[in-house]
Amino acid sequence: MTIATRITASEFPTLGETHPLAAQIDATQENIAAYYRRFVGLDGVVLHQDEHVEWFTSRLGPAGSHVGRFSADEDIDVAIDQVITDMSAQVRGWDWPVYRTCRPHDLGERLLRKGGKAGHVAWLLADLDTLSTEAPPNGFSVRAVDSAEMMAEWWRVYAAGFEMTLEVCKIYHDAYAQHLPRIDNNAVHLIGYHNDEPVTSSTLLVAGGIAGIYDVSTPPAYRGRGFGSAITVATLTLARRKGEQHVCCMASEMGVPIYARLGFNTHVDIPEYRWE
Repeated sequence: MTIATRITASEFPTLGETHPLAAQIDATQENIAAYYRRFVGLDGVVLHQDEHVEWFTSRLGPAGSHVGRFSADEDIDVAIDQVITDMSAQVRGWDWPVYRTCRPHDLGERLLRKGGKAGHVAWLLADLDTLSTEAPPNGFSVRAVDSAEMMAEWWRVYAAGFEMTLEVCKIYHDAYAQHLPRIDNNAVHLIGYHNDEPVTSSTLLVAGGIAGIYDVSTPPAYRGRGFGSAITVATLTLARRKGEQHVCCMASEMGVPIYARLGFNTHVDIPEYRWE
């Protein structure tokens, strides 16, 4: 399979309410916001929400800091300057994605004039009914994290897969572990095993009317054996069992062909502006 539809960062601002992908793209925005709200409560994490803007900052590890929502109809430049001031006071580097729902429509141009460095973040979309059902490698199984011990195991696999130290990515362990004591069917963390050896990880988050896939990670020693694809298929299958129709995931350029093979057929480049 290949990517059938690609919406570039330059095309993205022109998407209107009647575009066939508008609802999925807006749901993706909500899913991303819900994902980062799971980190709230940790030291070093700040979430600001008001009528016009939502932004998230983290001084811990690689979680990232970004603006999740912005809308202003008057005193627009004053409102933009306030966000830039507030974000820059929290962290040195942060991003401002310009989603379809952001206002004004020329927000990207305004951010560029104010010093933002233009780029984009790539998200892939798909219909869960058309995704791959390929068989996993022999000896492969998947288990959902349901205890502190399994959360620690998930953390070790995740860190090794992204080639980070445990300390650097501790924020993920601590954020997810704080939700374990209560029933939380919207987020599920998975570990893939090969002959009972943990070899890959993922996270499924159902929020905003779409299923989001995060944290797919396979340590270098286990790559090239189909484990990452297998846990992705397992995560997609779980989303389908939960009754979801659509799925989104962030993908690197290296990951796009893998996801395309599994049935992701829409590539959306969301404009994003960087401050350092």
